[in-house]
Amino acid sequence: EAKGLIKKMMAYNPEERITCENALNDPWIRNRVKKETLDNPVALETLSNLKSFTSTTKLQLATMTFIASQLATRDEIATLQKTFKALDTNNDGTLSKEELIEGYTKIYGDLALATAEADRVMEEVDIDKSGAIDYTEFVTATLK
Repeated sequence: EAKGLIKKMMAYNPEERITCENALNDPWIRNRVKKETLDNPVALETLSNLKSFTSTTKLQLATMTFIASQLATRDEIATLQKTFKALDTNNDGTLSKEELIEGYTKIYGDLALATAEADRVMEEVDIDKSGAIDYTEFVTATLK
């Protein structure tokens, strides 16, 4: 399987070459990546912190990111990484609105509530307005 994936990635013709997304979804990769699951108490606290975050200026965000990175313990960072990976179902390193809805639905059990919360979180936490929440935005919003 590994040789097959490498051959697909090394194809000389770009038209025949596998895309990054398809490479990440290759069975050889999928079978070796540990899939994180949402741990309800931890995920609930993290998603609650995300819910209570309000957007700020870039300077405030930079300051908050620096402070959060300095004050967070290894356990807190590990927990946030685990939660982020569990929410990032397509493994692209960002959280889309759909991934947030899926995560909130697992916690709250209500699609309408999850959708409304995901809309609000995207508006407040997606500081760069990229349409997705990257890991830095996630950590800054969820660390208290």
